[in-house]
Amino acid sequence: MISNSVLEEFELLPGSLSENMVIDGLDVMRFNDGQRLQIGQVVLEVLGPCDPCTQMDRIRNGLKQTLNGKRGRFAKVVTTGVIRVGDAITL
Repeated sequence: MISNSVLEEFELLPGSLSENMVIDGLDVMRFNDGQRLQIGQVVLEVLGPCDPCTQMDRIRNGLKQTLNGKRGRFAKVVTTGVIRVGDAITL
């Protein structure tokens, strides 16, 4: 998952960094490892940060370096269900 503000900062479209979820209004980099989020019916457990890889430079030269510390975080599904655009996030 990635924060929408990061996509806006770098003028990137959702999905362009191969992220599965864009979070609006929260800095996902501030989530803690092990923290659980409920979004719609789904519960996610926050894992570690997603470090930028060389694929970022294929999108835009130098993007790997500038995304350092902003690329987003991994999460695993604890409880499956439906997530809809606009669902609130409960920490």
